[in-house]
Amino acid sequence: MTSSFSRFLAGLILVAGGALTGLTAFGIVVARWAIDLKDIAISASDAALLDDMVALTPFVGAFGLVAVIVGFALLIDHPKADVAALAVAGSATAVGLAGLALLVLGNDPFAAVPSDQGLEGLQIVGTFTAIFAAVVVAVVVARAAGGRPSNAPVAGAAA
Repeated sequence: MTSSFSRFLAGLILVAGGALTGLTAFGIVVARWAIDLKDIAISASDAALLDDMVALTPFVGAFGLVAVIVGFALLIDHPKADVAALAVAGSATAVGLAGLALLVLGNDPFAAVPSDQGLEGLQIVGTFTAIFAAVVVAVVVARAAGGRPSNAPVAGAAA
């Protein structure tokens, strides 16, 4: 049994967010493979963007795997899982906020041809950032409420 609802919720969100991150990386690789296999015609800019994204998928997939592992550690009340969760979710939130800032700064509101691609990017990055920011908030709430794991030693107990 988990020591606090906030800690349990953070674990669930981290497992789900890590799985979503890993599946996104897998989907990018499959898209590149399908385009190459079927010889589908796409624009040069889309192909270049997809190639850039494929180059990053090992890192994104590894991050997703680490997030799932840390999420399960939270669910089973590992004593150091909250620190690992703060590191994983905090880094994802920081990168997400930086990405959102770059998307906002790079979007030209005075473009001659308006595009929904900037809005789509904001929605995608914003969703991932919100998922991992929710983990940070839940872990901070659990720590503030004294949500230590039930298997942690009691202060003052003999070893």
